[in-house]
Order: sequence, then C-alpha cells, then structure tokens
Amino acid sequence: MALSSAKPRLLGPASIRSMFVRVTPVPRSLSDRRAVLRALQKYGEVEVFKRLIDPASFISTVKQSSTVDRLVENSPLQFDVLPEKSDSLATTAVSEHILRGSLLPSDAAETPPAGHHPGGHKTFILHIFPTQSYKHKTMIRYSPLHGPWPDDKPSSFVTSALRVVVPKDMAAKGLWDWETGGQAEKATPRMPDKIDHIRERMQRRENRTRSKGILGLQPMGGRLEDSSSGKPRGDER
Repeated sequence: MALSSAKPRLLGPASIRSMFVRVTPVPRSLSDRRAVLRALQKYGEVEVFKRLIDPASFISTVKQSSTVDRLVENSPLQFDVLPEKSDSLATTAVSEHILRGSLLPSDAAETPPAGHHPGGHKTFILHIFPTQSYKHKTMIRYSPLHGPWPDDKPSSFVTSALRVVVPKDMAAKGLWDWETGGQAEKATPRMPDKIDHIRERMQRRENRTRSKGILGLQPMGGRLEDSSSGKPRGDER
C-alpha cells in the first residue's frame, strides 16, 4: 500500500496542463525567451514552450496540472535578467526576485517601467492564464513537417527556375521547394482554423496551376519547355 500511495499521479490531458503566457516587454532575443522559460521551470517541469504569431505571446504545457494552478495563482510574475559579461552567446541569469500578485498603486509609483533598469538589467513581467482552447493535435497537423513527405510531383515554374540558380549541394532540394509548406505565402495574422487550412490548400493548388503558364513555360520532365516551339499545350499524358 505504501508503494501504491507513492506512485506518481498519471498525466492529465494536455488541455488542462496548458497555459497562455503574455510577456512584457517583448522578449526579442533567444536569451530573453530562454529566461522566460527558466522562470516557468522554477515552478515545475515544462514540456512545451512555443512562441505564437505575436512575439510577446507563448503557449506552454507543463507536466502536472498543479503547476498551472500555482503559476496562475502567482501571476503576474516579475523577474530580472542579468546580462552576462562574456562576449560569447552565454545564457542569461534570472534573479530569484519574483513578485507575487498585482502591484499596488504605491508600489507601481516606485517601480521603474518594465524592461528598464539603471544597471542595464532587463525586467520582464509574465501574465499567465489557463487555456483549454489551444488544439495541440490540430496545430501539429497544420505543420508542414507533420506526416509523410509528399510524393514527387511535376515541378512548377518557380521550382524549375530555382534549380538553375541554386548551387547543387546538400541543401539544394530544400531550397528548390518553396511551395510544399507555404513558405512563400504571407503569414496569417491569427490562429488558423480548419476552414483556413482548407482554403490554404486550395490556394496553393491554384498557384501551382497558374505558375505553369507564366512566360509561356511549362515544366516537362524537370526541364523548361517553351510552348512557343510549336508543341501543343494541354495536359501531359
């Protein structure tokens, strides 16, 4: 019985272990974002720490749901980041000074603006909220790296043109392909939903079809074929 009582609690769904983190001021550098992560890790093990489209917003998933409760209860968190004197890309040090609860008006008058410190330190404030609306599985499916790599398809005009100018090294195949993951498309200003995902795929399909007619060139077996050469245009068979 003693062993069973000491057994760790099973992990709950990711939705109840997820939280939304809003950081002020915006953590611009990698070291700043790592400092934010370390501040969260003081309360428990962090499994996911992902920046959203807004550079000041993050989604984080911890190992235990009780960690979310403690972080939300102590929000907002304030901590200082001390820059390293070394010229190398060393990690920054997070001070142990963490303020709990909202700042009172009297305290706010004596507290310097967030991000400003006379000694060159950076001060960050974390506002943490529980979130169960973030669909982890859906966002994974939206990633261009999810699932098997797509089968080879006829090259578009853009891909064929890049084959001519991109050096043929180990990174060439990735640099040729600017359509599989939608890299050349404008980033969406909000979280995509299922309808947006379907529209994206339709738009990519339309762009591939349209690119075949650019400058009267069509991809034929990896080469550019000029339609003005007298060969009939139409579906390849």
